[in-house]
Amino acid sequence: QNDPKSEKRDTTYTPPKPLNMRKVREEIGYPKIAADAGIQGRLIIRVLVDTVGRVKKHEIVEGIHPVLTEAVVSKIDMLRFSPAFSNVDGKPIAFWLHIPFSFKLIKSKKKKKSRSKS
Repeated sequence: QNDPKSEKRDTTYTPPKPLNMRKVREEIGYPKIAADAGIQGRLIIRVLVDTVGRVKKHEIVEGIHPVLTEAVVSKIDMLRFSPAFSNVDGKPIAFWLHIPFSFKLIKSKKKKKSRSKS
């Protein structure tokens, strides 16, 4: 019987690790049209990382506004990973991975500048 409480983390593999996530997030940015419209949200994309660390396929798991979704999808192939490895034979393996992308607007507080005439 499979008792969820007794299940342990699968240690038969070492998952891939992103190598350039910061750069890809910067490339994606926050589309101006979405920011101007106040559109926010979180997208989760599932990617298949191949045996050399490249994205081979992707699927949207949790979508948001099409403008934000397209911004992520258009850059997702830029991601590079260290490959996943089988801990059984040490060989690289293809691996599905979920990656969240959050888009949140930060309210800026604009201070009024008082001008004194001299």
